[in-house]
Amino acid sequence: WKKKEYRFSIILFSAIALAGLVLSFGPERPFSIGPFDTGYITLPYAYLYKLFPLLQILRVPARFSIVFMLGLSVLAGYGATRVKPLMLFLIGILFLLEVWQRPLVLVKVPTYESVPLVYQWLKQQAGVSAIIELPIEKIENGVIPIDKQVTLPYEGITEDSPLASETYRVYFAGFHGKKTVNGYSGYVPQSYQDAVANMDSFPSSASINYLRSQGVSHIVVHPWQLTQEKRGQYILDPNHPELTTKFATVDGDIVYEIQP
Repeated sequence: WKKKEYRFSIILFSAIALAGLVLSFGPERPFSIGPFDTGYITLPYAYLYKLFPLLQILRVPARFSIVFMLGLSVLAGYGATRVKPLMLFLIGILFLLEVWQRPLVLVKVPTYESVPLVYQWLKQQAGVSAIIELPIEKIENGVIPIDKQVTLPYEGITEDSPLASETYRVYFAGFHGKKTVNGYSGYVPQSYQDAVANMDSFPSSASINYLRSQGVSHIVVHPWQLTQEKRGQYILDPNHPELTTKFATVDGDIVYEIQP
């Protein structure tokens, strides 16, 4: 910064880094520090998304972190000019330790004929406008640590591993091809949190009306992912006034159709 010829570049790449950081947070998200919580707030990405249609090509807003790293790398380069060669060597060693990865744990997932029967059935149904899969929980509320959730086989997921559950549901959505309320990606939108909150009272009329308002026609329930005490909430009377049982599998999945 002491050299005037560097100042413009430092300001420019600081701005690039800051812009990349802010945009990487996506269109909306909450921020919290201790007890302070902003709740979901609209961020600049949401406005750019509407103003520049080409931006809609980008599937994951978190990719803007690459722009953040670009600006940060240039600033680090300027900083490196003030560092002695020995220190640069030590920093290089630390960098190699930082990026080192042990071999990844691989998980075998169901494919083709081994896909769960409920998804094979969904694939064949033409009258399904959209689905929701239950139980649905907040991604961050998982009891099982994230590093353990990502190694779970499909039959090992439970209500305590919401990230793993939603990841498998996204994967199987690619098989059955139906629109779904569920999903997990680079960020969790408010609409997902709304679904979690409204499904807490399932099968109340309020929860069913919420699903109707979202265009959902079928509910896929996985009671086997719950403890015995909680399964009764989702295994309903066949004569339920608002829901009709359309399909049940030998491995424990149930599909309800919402009455118009």
